[in-house]
Amino acid sequence: MTFLLIALLGISAQSTGFAGTWIAEHQGTVFARLEIRNVQGTLQGAFGIGNITVDKQGNVDKASQVPTPLTNLARISATQNEVRFFLDDGDEFGLRVLDAGRAELIFYPSKELIEEIKAEGIPMPAPIVLRRER
Repeated sequence: MTFLLIALLGISAQSTGFAGTWIAEHQGTVFARLEIRNVQGTLQGAFGIGNITVDKQGNVDKASQVPTPLTNLARISATQNEVRFFLDDGDEFGLRVLDAGRAELIFYPSKELIEEIKAEGIPMPAPIVLRRER
């Protein structure tokens, strides 16, 4: 029981580095916004991403404004290096903090979506660099 409590405290303590508002911009347009809060040791948050197109390397080529209101995260979990979160539609994303002001947003598509993307000849999106707004 003590080990479980220590493990939970460890996740709570490390999750504070993920808390904040993270945004991605392309040519002056904010196209992604992630808000993560640590509420009594539990991560909560909301996310929104506009429509994007990517170049052959998977980097954002075009992007539209992030929609509002943001979508509440359906599920969220943290390890020492990454926060993973799910939206109601099943989409899965990860956030890896690079330093105090930057992080990577990673999209984890389902196997079915990977096949669909490949069949349409669309490159897989590369991690998107976010900056901490606050």
